[in-house]
Amino acid sequence: MEAKYLTLLPGELHTVVAEIEHRSNSQIIVQPAHAQNVAEQGLASAVIDLNRGAWALMVNYVDDISPYTLTHELLHLKRALLEGVTRLTSRDQTPQTLIEDLITFENTMEHLWIIPEEQKFFPNESASHWNQDLSRNIGMLDSLNHHGQHRNILQLSAISQFAVRSQTHTDELRAWADKTGNANNVDHFLTDIRGAADNKTMLIQAWVRNMGFPSQLCQRARYDVDRGVEATSAL
Repeated sequence: MEAKYLTLLPGELHTVVAEIEHRSNSQIIVQPAHAQNVAEQGLASAVIDLNRGAWALMVNYVDDISPYTLTHELLHLKRALLEGVTRLTSRDQTPQTLIEDLITFENTMEHLWIIPEEQKFFPNESASHWNQDLSRNIGMLDSLNHHGQHRNILQLSAISQFAVRSQTHTDELRAWADKTGNANNVDHFLTDIRGAADNKTMLIQAWVRNMGFPSQLCQRARYDVDRGVEATSAL
């Protein structure tokens, strides 16, 4: 990682960068990108590309990148590469429209771990970002069809209750759940999430089941950064 970006990170995360780059034999490239090439949140996106055992690791951002945002994306890389966490991914036969759903599911699940971790470094920035994000997404619920409302109310409820811990947004989402007939679905989903605790495989299974996503169109995967491989397995 270039020094001008490395200096944006909290000092204790410099060793994380060094370990990722050493074990992957690849530099983390931080670079500006066009908005259409960056994840939906519109701020930045961590990208991992593995081609014949060679890693390409990037953090793409639009306009500018703050210490908080860079830290958030580095934590994504840390979990995927150093911790080798299980990820939810598509299969060869998964339609493109459903691949986007899986990307959203996986990103949201990871935020259950990453948001509390980033709060250790940037409590104010994290709280501001995620409270605004929750408000924005709750404000968009009215424009969604029933299926979209069902999925978004469940996912936003998990983030609000377990990661951001915003009682205001949790109450708003409860009202939406009651209004759309999703109250029992939310309760069941949150119970499943609590039961999964720190087990990502169990969380993936609970997530796919509660979202009503066809399990045959997705799989589990994890990176082995030292061997330069990605292993996949059925749910």
